[in-house]
Amino acid sequence: MKCIFCLKEVTPETRSRDHVPPEYLGGFLLLPFVCRSCNSTFGHTIEADLGKNAFIIAALDKLGLKFDKRELYRHAEKSLQNPNGKKLKAIVDKSGKPKVRCQNFNDGSQVMPDDEAVSILRKILKRRSRKTGTEIPFDPKVFEKAKPGELISIPESRITFKKHTITGGSRIIEWPKGPIPFRVIGKIVFEHLAGLDYSLVLRREFDPIRKWILGGGEGQFVFLYRLLRGKKPQDLQYKPFHYILLRFKDHYFTAIVSLFSTLSFYVFLSKMDDIKNDKLLETIKSYHIYDLRKRMIFTDQAPPEHRNAHNEFMDAQIYLRKYQSNV
Repeated sequence: MKCIFCLKEVTPETRSRDHVPPEYLGGFLLLPFVCRSCNSTFGHTIEADLGKNAFIIAALDKLGLKFDKRELYRHAEKSLQNPNGKKLKAIVDKSGKPKVRCQNFNDGSQVMPDDEAVSILRKILKRRSRKTGTEIPFDPKVFEKAKPGELISIPESRITFKKHTITGGSRIIEWPKGPIPFRVIGKIVFEHLAGLDYSLVLRREFDPIRKWILGGGEGQFVFLYRLLRGKKPQDLQYKPFHYILLRFKDHYFTAIVSLFSTLSFYVFLSKMDDIKNDKLLETIKSYHIYDLRKRMIFTDQAPPEHRNAHNEFMDAQIYLRKYQSNV
Protein backbone atom coordinates (compact mmCIF):
# COMPACT_ATOMS: atom_id res chain seq x y z
CA MET A 1 0.00 0.00 0.00
CA LYS A 2 1.18 3.52 -0.82
CA CYS A 3 0.59 6.79 1.00
CA ILE A 4 -1.95 8.72 -1.09
CA PHE A 5 0.05 11.95 -0.68
CA CYS A 6 3.79 11.21 -0.95
CA LEU A 7 3.17 7.91 -2.84
CA LYS A 8 5.83 6.13 -0.76
CA GLU A 9 5.28 2.54 0.30
CA VAL A 10 3.64 2.30 3.72
CA THR A 11 5.06 -0.33 6.05
CA PRO A 12 3.67 -1.46 9.42
CA GLU A 13 6.27 0.84 11.03
CA THR A 14 5.31 3.92 8.98
CA ARG A 15 1.55 3.33 8.79
CA SER A 16 -0.74 5.88 10.40
CA ARG A 17 -4.48 6.31 10.72
CA ASP A 18 -5.76 9.71 9.72
CA HIS A 19 -9.10 11.22 10.75
CA VAL A 20 -11.46 12.20 7.96
CA PRO A 21 -12.41 15.01 8.30
CA PRO A 22 -9.70 16.18 10.75
CA GLU A 23 -10.36 15.29 14.39
CA TYR A 24 -10.42 18.99 15.28
CA LEU A 25 -13.55 19.31 13.10
CA GLY A 26 -15.23 16.35 14.77
CA GLY A 27 -13.93 13.81 12.26
CA PHE A 28 -14.31 10.19 13.31
CA LEU A 29 -13.53 8.05 10.25
CA LEU A 30 -10.02 6.56 10.41
CA LEU A 31 -8.31 5.70 7.12
CA PRO A 32 -4.96 3.85 6.82
CA PHE A 33 -3.91 5.48 3.53
CA VAL A 34 -1.55 8.11 4.96
CA CYS A 35 2.00 7.54 6.20
CA ARG A 36 3.08 8.73 9.63
CA SER A 37 5.32 11.43 8.19
CA CYS A 38 2.57 13.07 6.09
CA ASN A 39 0.06 12.75 8.91
CA SER A 40 2.45 14.46 11.32
CA THR A 41 3.15 17.23 8.79
CA PHE A 42 -0.55 17.96 8.37
CA GLY A 43 -1.14 17.94 12.12
CA HIS A 44 1.57 20.52 12.77
CA THR A 45 0.82 22.80 9.82
CA ILE A 46 -2.51 23.18 8.03
CA GLU A 47 -4.69 21.36 10.58
CA ALA A 48 -3.13 23.33 13.43
CA ASP A 49 -4.36 26.49 11.69
CA LEU A 50 -8.02 25.43 11.99
CA GLY A 51 -8.06 26.78 15.54
CA LYS A 52 -7.05 30.23 14.27
CA ASN A 53 -10.24 30.78 12.25
CA ALA A 54 -13.19 32.53 13.88
CA PHE A 55 -15.89 30.64 11.92
CA ILE A 56 -14.45 27.23 12.85
CA ILE A 57 -14.20 28.21 16.52
CA ALA A 58 -17.75 29.61 16.59
CA ALA A 59 -19.14 26.43 15.01
CA LEU A 60 -17.36 24.12 17.45
CA ASP A 61 -18.44 26.27 20.40
CA LYS A 62 -22.11 26.61 19.42
CA LEU A 63 -22.41 22.89 18.66
CA GLY A 64 -20.56 21.86 21.82
CA LEU A 65 -18.07 19.77 19.86
CA LYS A 66 -15.06 21.03 21.85
CA PHE A 67 -15.50 20.56 25.57
CA ASP A 68 -12.14 21.99 26.58
CA LYS A 69 -12.66 25.72 26.06
CA ARG A 70 -9.01 26.41 26.81
CA GLU A 71 -8.06 24.56 23.65
CA LEU A 72 -10.92 26.06 21.66
CA TYR A 73 -10.04 29.67 22.48
CA ARG A 74 -6.26 29.19 22.60
CA HIS A 75 -5.61 31.58 19.68
CA ALA A 76 -8.25 34.16 20.60
CA GLU A 77 -7.56 37.30 22.60
CA LYS A 78 -9.49 37.12 25.88
CA SER A 79 -10.28 39.95 28.27
CA LEU A 80 -12.63 41.04 31.05
CA GLN A 81 -14.46 44.32 30.82
CA ASN A 82 -14.93 45.96 34.24
CA PRO A 83 -17.96 48.15 35.00
CA ASN A 84 -15.49 51.08 35.19
CA GLY A 85 -14.44 50.41 31.61
CA LYS A 86 -11.01 48.97 32.36
CA LYS A 87 -10.08 46.02 30.18
CA LEU A 88 -8.08 43.24 31.86
CA LYS A 89 -6.38 40.35 30.10
CA ALA A 90 -7.99 37.02 30.83
CA ILE A 91 -7.79 33.31 30.14
CA VAL A 92 -10.65 30.88 29.59
CA ASP A 93 -10.75 27.76 31.73
CA LYS A 94 -11.90 24.30 30.59
CA SER A 95 -15.56 25.12 31.19
CA GLY A 96 -15.39 28.44 29.36
CA LYS A 97 -15.35 30.73 32.42
CA PRO A 98 -13.06 33.77 32.28
CA LYS A 99 -10.23 34.31 34.74
CA VAL A 100 -7.93 37.34 35.13
CA ARG A 101 -4.36 36.84 33.98
CA CYS A 102 -1.30 38.15 35.82
CA GLN A 103 -0.28 41.40 34.17
CA ASN A 104 1.93 44.43 34.79
CA PHE A 105 1.05 48.06 34.21
CA ASN A 106 3.18 51.10 33.36
CA ASP A 107 2.74 52.61 36.82
CA GLY A 108 4.52 49.60 38.38
CA SER A 109 1.35 47.96 39.66
CA GLN A 110 0.35 44.36 39.05
CA VAL A 111 -2.95 42.52 38.73
CA MET A 112 -3.18 38.85 39.63
CA PRO A 113 -5.99 36.33 40.19
CA ASP A 114 -7.06 35.81 43.79
CA ASP A 115 -6.17 32.10 43.91
CA GLU A 116 -2.60 32.77 42.73
CA ALA A 117 -1.91 35.98 44.65
CA VAL A 118 -0.36 34.42 47.76
CA SER A 119 2.14 32.27 45.84
CA ILE A 120 3.04 35.21 43.56
CA LEU A 121 3.55 37.57 46.52
CA ARG A 122 5.77 34.99 48.20
CA LYS A 123 7.96 34.77 45.08
CA ILE A 124 8.23 38.56 44.85
CA LEU A 125 9.17 38.84 48.52
CA LYS A 126 11.68 36.00 48.23
CA ARG A 127 13.45 37.81 45.36
CA ARG A 128 13.53 41.05 47.35
CA SER A 129 14.86 39.22 50.43
CA ARG A 130 17.74 37.81 48.37
CA LYS A 131 18.48 41.28 47.00
CA THR A 132 18.53 43.02 50.38
CA GLY A 133 19.90 40.12 52.43
CA THR A 134 17.04 40.61 54.89
CA GLU A 135 14.14 38.20 55.22
CA ILE A 136 10.78 39.88 54.68
CA PRO A 137 8.05 38.21 56.75
CA PHE A 138 4.67 37.56 55.12
CA ASP A 139 1.60 36.06 56.73
CA PRO A 140 -0.79 34.70 54.06
CA LYS A 141 -3.67 35.00 56.50
CA VAL A 142 -3.37 38.79 56.19
CA PHE A 143 -4.22 38.45 52.50
CA GLU A 144 -6.99 35.94 53.10
CA LYS A 145 -8.67 38.15 55.72
CA ALA A 146 -8.36 41.36 53.71
CA LYS A 147 -11.65 42.88 52.59
CA PRO A 148 -12.27 44.14 49.04
CA GLY A 149 -11.07 47.74 48.74
CA GLU A 150 -8.92 47.60 51.89
CA LEU A 151 -5.32 48.77 51.34
CA ILE A 152 -2.82 46.40 53.01
CA SER A 153 0.91 47.09 53.39
CA ILE A 154 3.57 44.40 53.75
CA PRO A 155 6.18 45.73 56.25
CA GLU A 156 9.77 46.18 55.07
CA SER A 157 8.85 45.57 51.43
CA ARG A 158 7.19 48.79 50.18
CA ILE A 159 4.48 46.53 48.72
CA THR A 160 0.81 47.34 49.17
CA PHE A 161 -2.09 45.39 47.78
CA LYS A 162 -5.82 45.75 47.51
CA LYS A 163 -8.45 43.16 46.72
CA HIS A 164 -10.95 43.95 43.99
CA THR A 165 -14.11 42.07 43.21
CA ILE A 166 -15.15 42.12 39.58
CA THR A 167 -18.91 42.21 39.41
CA GLY A 168 -21.12 43.03 36.48
CA GLY A 169 -18.26 42.73 34.02
CA SER A 170 -18.38 40.80 30.79
CA ARG A 171 -16.12 38.40 28.97
CA ILE A 172 -14.76 39.67 25.68
CA ILE A 173 -13.32 37.32 23.07
CA GLU A 174 -11.60 38.94 20.13
CA TRP A 175 -11.96 36.42 17.33
CA PRO A 176 -8.68 35.29 15.76
CA LYS A 177 -8.18 36.57 12.22
CA GLY A 178 -6.67 33.45 10.64
CA PRO A 179 -8.08 32.37 7.25
CA ILE A 180 -9.71 29.00 6.66
CA PRO A 181 -6.82 26.77 5.49
CA PHE A 182 -7.90 25.77 1.98
CA ARG A 183 -5.39 22.92 1.85
CA VAL A 184 -7.37 21.22 4.63
CA ILE A 185 -10.50 21.41 2.46
CA GLY A 186 -8.65 19.80 -0.45
CA LYS A 187 -7.28 17.13 1.91
CA ILE A 188 -10.77 16.29 3.22
CA VAL A 189 -12.12 15.69 -0.29
CA PHE A 190 -9.04 13.78 -1.44
CA GLU A 191 -9.13 11.42 1.55
CA HIS A 192 -12.89 10.99 1.21
CA LEU A 193 -12.39 9.96 -2.42
CA ALA A 194 -9.61 7.56 -1.34
CA GLY A 195 -12.11 5.90 0.99
CA LEU A 196 -14.42 5.33 -1.98
CA ASP A 197 -11.75 4.22 -4.47
CA TYR A 198 -8.19 3.94 -3.19
CA SER A 199 -6.66 2.94 -6.54
CA LEU A 200 -8.25 5.93 -8.28
CA VAL A 201 -6.46 8.58 -6.19
CA LEU A 202 -3.07 6.99 -6.96
CA ARG A 203 -3.47 7.95 -10.62
CA ARG A 204 -1.04 10.57 -11.90
CA GLU A 205 -3.86 12.91 -12.88
CA PHE A 206 -4.19 13.76 -9.18
CA ASP A 207 -0.51 14.70 -8.79
CA PRO A 208 -1.07 18.50 -8.98
CA ILE A 209 -3.60 18.65 -6.11
CA ARG A 210 -1.68 15.96 -4.20
CA LYS A 211 1.50 18.04 -4.27
CA TRP A 212 -0.39 21.22 -3.42
CA ILE A 213 -2.05 19.67 -0.36
CA LEU A 214 1.27 18.32 0.87
CA GLY A 215 3.55 21.22 0.06
CA GLY A 216 1.44 24.32 -0.53
CA GLY A 217 2.41 26.90 -3.13
CA GLU A 218 0.23 28.25 -5.88
CA GLY A 219 -2.79 26.28 -7.01
CA GLN A 220 -6.36 27.14 -7.89
CA PHE A 221 -7.92 24.04 -6.42
CA VAL A 222 -10.17 25.39 -3.64
CA PHE A 223 -12.18 28.56 -3.11
CA LEU A 224 -15.27 29.64 -1.23
CA TYR A 225 -18.61 28.69 -2.71
CA ARG A 226 -20.31 31.33 -0.57
CA LEU A 227 -18.52 34.50 0.51
CA LEU A 228 -18.34 35.20 4.25
CA ARG A 229 -17.33 38.85 4.06
CA GLY A 230 -19.38 40.97 6.44
CA LYS A 231 -20.83 37.99 8.31
CA LYS A 232 -20.24 37.57 12.04
CA PRO A 233 -19.07 34.08 13.08
CA GLN A 234 -21.37 33.94 16.09
CA ASP A 235 -24.47 34.84 14.01
CA LEU A 236 -24.34 31.93 11.55
CA GLN A 237 -26.48 28.82 11.97
CA TYR A 238 -24.19 25.80 12.21
CA LYS A 239 -25.30 22.16 12.10
CA PRO A 240 -23.42 19.02 13.27
CA PHE A 241 -22.89 17.79 9.71
CA HIS A 242 -20.23 18.00 7.03
CA TYR A 243 -21.24 17.03 3.52
CA ILE A 244 -19.43 16.36 0.26
CA LEU A 245 -20.84 16.25 -3.26
CA LEU A 246 -18.49 14.79 -5.89
CA ARG A 247 -19.00 15.21 -9.63
CA PHE A 248 -17.36 13.79 -12.73
CA LYS A 249 -18.39 15.48 -15.96
CA ASP A 250 -16.65 16.17 -19.26
CA HIS A 251 -13.46 14.55 -17.87
CA TYR A 252 -13.36 16.98 -14.91
CA PHE A 253 -13.53 15.77 -11.30
CA THR A 254 -14.90 18.46 -8.94
CA ALA A 255 -16.62 18.68 -5.56
CA ILE A 256 -18.59 20.86 -3.20
CA VAL A 257 -17.69 20.60 0.48
CA SER A 258 -19.66 22.11 3.33
CA LEU A 259 -18.38 22.25 6.90
CA PHE A 260 -21.11 22.34 9.54
CA SER A 261 -23.59 22.66 6.62
CA THR A 262 -22.64 26.35 6.49
CA LEU A 263 -19.06 26.96 5.31
CA SER A 264 -19.09 25.81 1.68
CA PHE A 265 -16.21 25.39 -0.78
CA TYR A 266 -15.66 24.38 -4.37
CA VAL A 267 -12.80 21.93 -5.05
CA PHE A 268 -11.18 21.08 -8.39
CA LEU A 269 -9.64 17.62 -8.12
CA SER A 270 -8.33 16.72 -11.56
CA LYS A 271 -8.91 16.29 -15.26
CA MET A 272 -8.82 12.68 -16.48
CA ASP A 273 -9.86 10.65 -19.50
CA ASP A 274 -12.22 8.21 -17.86
CA ILE A 275 -13.31 6.42 -14.69
CA LYS A 276 -13.99 2.72 -15.03
CA ASN A 277 -15.54 2.27 -11.61
CA ASP A 278 -19.30 2.25 -12.35
CA LYS A 279 -20.13 1.76 -8.67
CA LEU A 280 -18.22 4.94 -7.79
CA LEU A 281 -19.96 6.91 -10.54
CA GLU A 282 -23.28 5.77 -9.13
CA THR A 283 -22.26 6.54 -5.53
CA ILE A 284 -21.17 10.10 -6.23
CA LYS A 285 -24.63 11.03 -7.45
CA SER A 286 -25.59 11.42 -3.78
CA TYR A 287 -24.43 13.78 -1.04
CA HIS A 288 -22.12 12.06 1.43
CA ILE A 289 -22.95 13.33 4.90
CA TYR A 290 -20.78 13.03 8.01
CA ASP A 291 -23.05 13.07 11.07
CA LEU A 292 -20.83 14.40 13.87
CA ARG A 293 -23.27 13.49 16.66
CA LYS A 294 -24.05 9.91 15.63
CA ARG A 295 -20.56 9.45 14.19
CA MET A 296 -21.97 7.92 11.04
CA ILE A 297 -21.68 8.51 7.29
CA PHE A 298 -24.74 8.26 5.09
CA THR A 299 -25.83 9.30 1.61
CA ASP A 300 -28.83 11.43 0.84
CA GLN A 301 -30.49 13.23 -2.02
CA ALA A 302 -30.80 16.96 -1.44
CA PRO A 303 -33.83 18.95 -2.64
CA PRO A 304 -33.64 19.39 -6.46
CA GLU A 305 -33.13 23.17 -6.28
CA HIS A 306 -30.24 22.71 -3.82
CA ARG A 307 -28.52 20.08 -5.95
CA ASN A 308 -29.18 21.99 -9.18
CA ALA A 309 -27.52 25.10 -7.74
CA HIS A 310 -24.42 23.08 -6.82
CA ASN A 311 -24.26 21.33 -10.20
CA GLU A 312 -24.72 24.59 -12.10
CA PHE A 313 -21.92 26.16 -10.08
CA MET A 314 -19.56 23.24 -10.79
CA ASP A 315 -20.52 23.31 -14.48
CA ALA A 316 -19.65 27.00 -14.60
CA GLN A 317 -16.23 26.29 -13.09
CA ILE A 318 -15.59 23.51 -15.60
CA TYR A 319 -16.54 25.85 -18.45
CA LEU A 320 -14.18 28.49 -17.05
CA ARG A 321 -11.28 26.00 -16.86
CA LYS A 322 -11.94 24.86 -20.43
CA TYR A 323 -11.94 28.46 -21.59
CA GLN A 324 -8.70 29.27 -19.74
CA SER A 325 -6.95 26.19 -21.14
CA ASN A 326 -7.87 27.27 -24.70
CA VAL A 327 -6.75 30.88 -24.32
